[in-house]
Parts: sequence; C-alpha cells; structure tokens
Amino acid sequence: MLQHISFTIGTKQYKTNGVSRDISIHIDPNTSLSCFHLPKPTIAPASSGSWIGDTRKGSTVNCEIASFCAHSSGTHTECVGHLTNERFSITECFNDWLSVGLLITVAPVQYSTCDGS
Repeated sequence: MLQHISFTIGTKQYKTNGVSRDISIHIDPNTSLSCFHLPKPTIAPASSGSWIGDTRKGSTVNCEIASFCAHSSGTHTECVGHLTNERFSITECFNDWLSVGLLITVAPVQYSTCDGS
C-alpha cells in the first residue's frame, strides 16, 4: 500500500498521506440530477436475443448499459470545449501529470422549473 508521495511544483513541496479519495459524483437513476429539462440517467441490462446481462435474471454476468448526458447530470469536468466551436478534451488542454488545482463542489439544489440560465 502506498504510504505517501512527495513532490515539488515550482518552489513549493507537497506531500500526500497515501489515502485515496473518490471525488466522483455517482450516477443513480433515482437520485441523479437532470438539468435543462433533459432526461434523467438510465441504467439497464444489455440484451441480445434471449440473453439478458443480469444475474438476477439467470445470466452469469452483469452487463449494463448506462445512458446519460454528462452536461445535465453534474458528473463531468469543465473544459474550454464547452464554449468554443472547436472541440477540445481536458487531456488536450492539460499536459502536466501533476498540477496544483482547486476542487470546488457545489451542492445541487432542486428547483421545480429551470429556464436554463
């Protein structure tokens, strides 16, 4: 198990305690957000002919298809590609392996209507 890692960026030294943190927002069709009046996420077993990818239905494996719009479910990282005609991915904009960053998490508040602004 990783005890700790130390690294220096510029003149500042950083050290982690080796504890991993899951900062993702998990997709749950029952509780996930849905903005801009887009459909909520769906997760369903894959199927092909009579085969259904669900152990509860006799399959030897769970194989699910998840469908969601990352822009309406609060699950994605913002990138300049949201604002430009040209498409970019975060990996095209970010070249360093380690960088100092600020993580901001905004707790969602549900409104009965949303005008998209």
